[in-house]
Amino acid sequence: MSQELLFVKIAQEHDLKVTSAEVEAEIAGILDPKLKKEYDNDRGRRYISAVILQQKAAMWLREQVPGMKPEAHDHSHDHDHDHDHNHDHDHTDSK
Repeated sequence: MSQELLFVKIAQEHDLKVTSAEVEAEIAGILDPKLKKEYDNDRGRRYISAVILQQKAAMWLREQVPGMKPEAHDHSHDHDHDHDHNHDHDHTDSK
């Protein structure tokens, strides 16, 4: 089973959700106008939502392992953009 499918299964079983506010915060944090335009549409929002959901599933999984702490906010995710790091959300590896 691929990691992505595992995260989807975890998200379903544990009712993990992504809010529109979380997606909008990501888009608002993109500083590059060209990249912002690329993500500021339905397709871009769906992609960002999927990435956030995978991150939440990964965080949930890390929390289940005794002695394993969530990783620091490292911004290692699949979409490349410059954005403000002063927004309130979690990023974990989505790969």
